[in-house]
Amino acid sequence: MSTKTDYTEEIKNLLGNFYVPVASKDDATEVTVKKTLTEIHEEVTRVLPSRWIYEDDVYQVLQEMNFNFFHDTDEDGKRILVYYMNPK
Repeated sequence: MSTKTDYTEEIKNLLGNFYVPVASKDDATEVTVKKTLTEIHEEVTRVLPSRWIYEDDVYQVLQEMNFNFFHDTDEDGKRILVYYMNPK
């Protein structure tokens, strides 16, 4: 029987090496990227093993690292939640 491996520290290192949290929409600049939780999860699991990393794991790390999500609209005008982050 396999047990789930904890990749919390690896997720923190990965996100921390590439992004800085944006505190509010007013702090967003032309370099700010907007990503959904699913997009961030996909980005993380391109580097770390997808078998053991769930969206909930990524969400918990984002919260611990003070990344904030905001309401936005997608290209179809549908309201979505996105994280605002600045590349390092």
